[in-house]
Amino acid sequence: MRFYNLNSVDLATGRCAVEAVWSRSKQDMIDAFWASWQRLGCPRYQQVDNEMVFFGSPTHPRGMGHLIRFIRSVGLLNVFGEKFKMPKEAIYEYVHATIDVAEQTLSIYLEGKQIEEYKYQLR
Repeated sequence: MRFYNLNSVDLATGRCAVEAVWSRSKQDMIDAFWASWQRLGCPRYQQVDNEMVFFGSPTHPRGMGHLIRFIRSVGLLNVFGEKFKMPKEAIYEYVHATIDVAEQTLSIYLEGKQIEEYKYQLR
């Protein structure tokens, strides 16, 4: 029988969790996250594998959805350790960042309006 692992790290504490799953289905991934959170607690910042299950497939890529970030006075957006300069209007505001896997772009939205777009190479 084949199985997979969900590897994740709590970036604040450095603790890691490895959960075995039978498939890469959404429900198995959700169950694996839940099991690790029950054991270690829900992390404030969590890093996971760059596994295709989080992005889609090469044939049918899809965006990761919205990441919500607060822009502090330095005006930088941190997306998975990569920093992007934000316009002045975004300072002290929450922005929505969307990664489009097919187009390899990072789009930034403030109050529903797109304010910036960056190239975002995944590979």
